[in-house]
Amino acid sequence: MLEIEKTFSTFTDLFNKAYGVVFEGYPGFPKFSIWRLMTKIWINEVYENQKLKSCLNTAFQQVLKNHRDKNVKQIICHDQIFEFSSDTQNPTTTLPKCLYINFQTLLLNQYLLI
Repeated sequence: MLEIEKTFSTFTDLFNKAYGVVFEGYPGFPKFSIWRLMTKIWINEVYENQKLKSCLNTAFQQVLKNHRDKNVKQIICHDQIFEFSSDTQNPTTTLPKCLYINFQTLLLNQYLLI
């Protein structure tokens, strides 16, 4: 992205000068740049696209849940060896009960409260 910005620096400088001449007296900040243009396109096409927005939210929540589960297991089981089971309905008896906290319920409750 920085290379594109450097490549088009002459164009962006001319564009900003032309804007200053044509719209004299109007605020000219922030200055036009390729970086800013790409950011505006990204916001319009990605963040404001409702279908993609919900998919990104769901994916982010899943990654966060996985990371949280991993961290909880590492903290609690730091010096001990436990047998891990992915079945949350029938946890292995050697695992501490707190490893089976359902983080989805917490996320769902927060989502419903918003």
